[in-house]
Amino acid sequence: MHLPTFLIIGATKAATTSLHHYLGQHPDIYVLPQKETNFFAQDSALCMLDRTVTSQEEYEKLFADAGDAKAIGETSPAYLAVPDTPELIAKMIPDAKLIMILRNPIERAYSHYLMRRRQGKETRESFEECLEAIDLDPMRSYKSRGFYGEQLERYLKEFPIEQLKIFLYEDLLEDPVALVQECCSFLGVDSNFEPDMQEKYNVNPPAEEPMSDTAKAMLRDLYREDIAITEKIIGRELAGWLTS
Repeated sequence: MHLPTFLIIGATKAATTSLHHYLGQHPDIYVLPQKETNFFAQDSALCMLDRTVTSQEEYEKLFADAGDAKAIGETSPAYLAVPDTPELIAKMIPDAKLIMILRNPIERAYSHYLMRRRQGKETRESFEECLEAIDLDPMRSYKSRGFYGEQLERYLKEFPIEQLKIFLYEDLLEDPVALVQECCSFLGVDSNFEPDMQEKYNVNPPAEEPMSDTAKAMLRDLYREDIAITEKIIGRELAGWLTS
């Protein structure tokens, strides 16, 4: 029986799909072909019930082809935001290594909105209207998924910091090979590996309209305190998230 030794847990719209495919090219890494099983977040995966894995038996069977891989993983970006997920992961795979990429939560929210508009899943007339709505579920929220400080604190109650590898979206843009190689080192496989990065995955087309100044101001006020918490946890300066 195989279970994951690592999970790529988020954030949504932060290039997790690309990382999923890049790590999957490594000869010693098995990454589940199915992205977003949402097994540890199934109660909040209401918009993807057709893809959500709901039983442990079914989940374990998914990894039957892992063979002799030194690292076995899956990718479900909902895991970072859903409140109960850290505890559920810790109960089943307490030694799992957790990888995350954090994107400016203001940009992330707008990218998420544009994706759902393109998919026909978002019918509200404006991004501002969405921001004024009360968040009912992390899976359908543009706002709640960006509270990284709060989310990281939940994970640190269940896992030591040594089991978390936290990147910024900018890291991937600036040197994607270095980021992948750092992941490989973290996972205990050959870190000299260089993936084929010609193909880009799950990229939004250019926005027809930039985010409004009104929306930016709303989100800066919303995230200001949480960004300060995130800075302390990851030990990196994030003031640029509030000025871009």
